[in-house]
Formats: sequence, structure tokens, C-alpha cells
Amino acid sequence: MTDTVEKEPRPEKITTPICLYTPSLAQQKSMNAVFGVFAEDIRSQNTLSFDNHDVETHIIDSAFGEDNILTFVKNCRAKGDRFKFVILRPQTSSSSATKNTDIFNGDFPKPLLPHDVAALVKVIAVWQGKKHTEIDYLNKQRIIAQESQKNGIAKAKKVSDIKIPDCRILVVDDVSFNQILMQKLLEPYGAQIQLAANGQEAVDQFKSKPFDLILMDCQMPVMDGFEATQKIRKLDGGKDTKIIALTADAMIGDREKCLSSGMDDYLNKPVRPNEIKEMIEKWVFNAAKGHKAST
Repeated sequence: MTDTVEKEPRPEKITTPICLYTPSLAQQKSMNAVFGVFAEDIRSQNTLSFDNHDVETHIIDSAFGEDNILTFVKNCRAKGDRFKFVILRPQTSSSSATKNTDIFNGDFPKPLLPHDVAALVKVIAVWQGKKHTEIDYLNKQRIIAQESQKNGIAKAKKVSDIKIPDCRILVVDDVSFNQILMQKLLEPYGAQIQLAANGQEAVDQFKSKPFDLILMDCQMPVMDGFEATQKIRKLDGGKDTKIIALTADAMIGDREKCLSSGMDDYLNKPVRPNEIKEMIEKWVFNAAKGHKAST
């Protein structure tokens, strides 16, 4: 008798409209297809013209060029502050969104895969004040298939099997979009999640009450992640806390720089659900089981 993988229901569709902008008609069809799984009302345009005033969420292909996009978004912002803008960029390029946090709400890599869109749709649902299922159906099946092939096991551990209700996690990022996304990725584990907008806030919160795990953005105003990590390591309980670096621009030597500053591990942004799962298992869940076994 062979083990079977139980399928979870697909995420509930968002009903409020979104608008996709890409200069390529082929890319437009591709984006419509992948977003169509999760959204009921999709508007598509191959020019940067603001014709959909009733749409709050606008997703823009970086192929239009940064200067053109900046001008377009600034003009839209002048018409109201309720609009949200997400940039789609090649994974190898730097993020315009992280450099213009007062203009953009976030960015995602191209090409968009179904599990990327599922994560983005969760954030859109939060923006639009709508509750959304926490089950990422497509990505969960992808995790199971990959881990089964890699480890030769019949079925990978489910995210729902990993519960860490006593774990205090601090997410440190100056971009609110990234904070929301990380919070949604962490919520299935049942942990206690706190947010900080820069390194100084992280240090201040740690002084009040230590954390078990910190997901630390490297580049932030006021105090960056490297300095914050060094300060936290000097505080009571700071040496035992696991600190994972988050960086948007992966470059040679970044990992060494993070580890040398006192961080325990390293993740590239945008972070995927399976990567969060691996970090939770490695630094929190398995460590907790090992501690119980030794006592």
C-alpha cells in the first residue's frame, strides 16, 4: 500500500480587481493565466496609462523602465493615497521597491510562479481588508514532491505538523510589504510574532524581552541589520538567539559578511515558504526536540 498525498483546497480567490501592466502581450497572457487561479477580476494593460481608477492594487512589469515607472506611480499617487503598487523584476536585478519605500509597496521576482502569486495574493487580501486562507496549496505540493525526491521519503513533514507556540519571533524590515509577507509565512507555525522597522527598534524590543528567532533585514535606515546583530549579541540572552539575515541583493561575500557580524544563517529575498520551513525546522523545531531529549 502506497502513501498518498492529501490535497488541500485551493486558496480562496480574491474578488476585488487587480491591474497588471506589461509591455509584452505574450507576458500579459502568461500573467493573466497564473493570476487567474487566484483572482476573479483581472485588468491587463500593455501601456502605463492609469485607466482603472476603481482598482486599488496595480502590479507593474519592470520592463517599462524604472524612470517611466517612477513617473507613472508618482502621478497616480497624486490622485489618491489608497492605491498599492508592486513591481515585478528579474531575480538578478536590484529592487526599485526597496529603494523607494515611500512610492512602492513591494516587489516580486520574475518569472512569476504559481506559489509566488499565491503569496502575493495573500498580501493583497490583507491590504484589501479581506480574510484569506493560510493554505498555499500549490507550493505545499511542490515542497512535498521536492523533498520526497531528494530524501527518498514517501511524504515530507507538513507545515501543519510543525507548531512552535512558545517561540518568540521578531521580523525586522523597513518595508511594510515585506513585514506583512513574512508574517503570513510564519503564522501557520503558531509562533508569537513581533515586527520592527529598523535595527534600533529591534534592539529596543529585545531589551524589553528577548526573542528566540530574529529574521533580520540587512539594509535599513536608522540602524542596519549588521550593527543591530552586534548590539543584540551583547545583551542578556542575545548569544542564544538565532538571527537569520535577510538580503535583497545576493552578492559574493554577503554570506560571509552576515556570519562574521554574528548572524547564524542567511536567506535571499523574496523568501519562499519552503525556505522559511527549512529555517524553522533547522533552528527552532529540531533544536527544541533535541533539548527535550537531553533533559
